[in-house]
Amino acid sequence: MKKTITLTLFLAFVSALAGGILAYVNSITSPIIEEKKMAVLRESLQVIFPNTQTFTETTFVDSTGYIVTVYQAGTDGYAFRVKVQGYANPIEFLVGIKSDSTIGGFSVTAVNDTPGLGMKVKDDAFKNSIVGKSVDGPFDTIAGATVSSGAVVGGINAAVAVYKTLGQGGVPDTLKTNLLKIFPNTANFTETQFTDATGYIKKAYKADASGYVFSVSVQGFHANIDFLIGIKSDNTVAGYIVTAISDSSGYGMKVSEAAFINSVVGKSITGQFDIIAGATISSSAVVNGIEAAIGSYQALTSGGVSDTIKTSLQQIFPTVNNFSVVSFTDSTGYVKAAYKAGTSGYVFSIQVQGYRNRIEYLVGISPSNTIAGYKVTYVNDTPGRGMKVGETAFINSIIGKPMAGPFDTISGATISSRAVIKGIGSAVAVYQSVK
Repeated sequence: MKKTITLTLFLAFVSALAGGILAYVNSITSPIIEEKKMAVLRESLQVIFPNTQTFTETTFVDSTGYIVTVYQAGTDGYAFRVKVQGYANPIEFLVGIKSDSTIGGFSVTAVNDTPGLGMKVKDDAFKNSIVGKSVDGPFDTIAGATVSSGAVVGGINAAVAVYKTLGQGGVPDTLKTNLLKIFPNTANFTETQFTDATGYIKKAYKADASGYVFSVSVQGFHANIDFLIGIKSDNTVAGYIVTAISDSSGYGMKVSEAAFINSVVGKSITGQFDIIAGATISSSAVVNGIEAAIGSYQALTSGGVSDTIKTSLQQIFPTVNNFSVVSFTDSTGYVKAAYKAGTSGYVFSIQVQGYRNRIEYLVGISPSNTIAGYKVTYVNDTPGRGMKVGETAFINSIIGKPMAGPFDTISGATISSRAVIKGIGSAVAVYQSVK
């Protein structure tokens, strides 16, 4: 009986150990595998838009269920990943729509249909009948393969419908209404690539020559506060609109009231923004978000990295004076920005979900493939537990290690420290794709 219990316990221990090893290996290798998949996807997207270097995944609404993913191709247009049911099997393809509302490209990525019939959707003759046409069509089906080609045409029409809801420059009409409150005389808003080491900036929009609008999300006292902040080309605040807030009435809610709005709008971006007495946490968070937007604005208008961001990056590479923004693709969503630190390496701005709240940090990787630096920029977790991800012991356990790890989790703070390690894994995957 004793031997049976001992054997059972031994087998349970071995199973748990094996499971832990597999989970750890998966946490390290998954981001790398995903990044390789994204590299293949990026090549496919560049077949559609050969002159575009950066593709940004974009939110969309599709009533048909055919559209899998939408990517904004800089200012050139949009690429749509589409999946429809052919005669024999599903057909997957990419279709690009240019900013002049014509079909810029068409590429079948997966098809297994009847040879000489449904397989013709992959032929140049069908492709040439689509590319160059107006989005208003009509698009011809293939005689003898009407089911499969008709399904593809249905998918293209679904992409066109989504394209029309995105609006010029990727701005949906509902969002444009708010943007016009900030810049009422602007005809066109264009979603723009930006740099932000804080993780607060979610989107940036160019308002023609008038300035920029930034979509910002910060952690208030009770919950996230989302807002739009506009900065004019004369370096003053054009407008401030809170779009989502759930805070204490008479306290945190004051960041959405007229007094605070009036204290922000019209100010120079070099000015000091006031904190609200009795709502210090929420108003400080909003001010931090405004300052992050100012940093991104300065980077956009100077064509490089703002002084605010540069100061943060120099905490990783203190002797570097020249940092440049790097375009990248990250399938995990953890990597928010990437910067080349001259010949010293790269710095990545990361945001992950800890046990209680998000954790934001910078991690640097040197050309020797070691971790050059790790700096937590925001954490609000359990004291003595999750907060340890920003403490010296954990920092020292990361810096100087090979970028492939292994990195140790913190006893008693497994969820938060593991999240940080996953973010480092994502940074490593991006680093391997851009170095």
